[in-house]
Amino acid sequence: MDEQDDDPYVDAARWLQEAGRRSRKVQTPPREVEVAPQNGREKKSVLLVGTKVILSGILALSYLQYYFLDVMVQINALPAIIVFVSDAAGTRALI
Repeated sequence: MDEQDDDPYVDAARWLQEAGRRSRKVQTPPREVEVAPQNGREKKSVLLVGTKVILSGILALSYLQYYFLDVMVQINALPAIIVFVSDAAGTRALI
């Protein structure tokens, strides 16, 4: 055997070449698709789905509005905290 045969990359390349040669395309039979009769139900189902999506969105927005109002009321109900800081050095800081 040659020195090049010990290289794993060469072995992998040969294996890939051989696998590529051996592969063959399998013919699959064409799929049969049934066509549903057009009787107007599809349009109604699309409208029903659209209505459900819009109503779900409105419901979510109304719940979020209620939730944020509740959080705002809870924040406003917190007691005020007053903190006094002494100016020991007698100097004022420029802000």
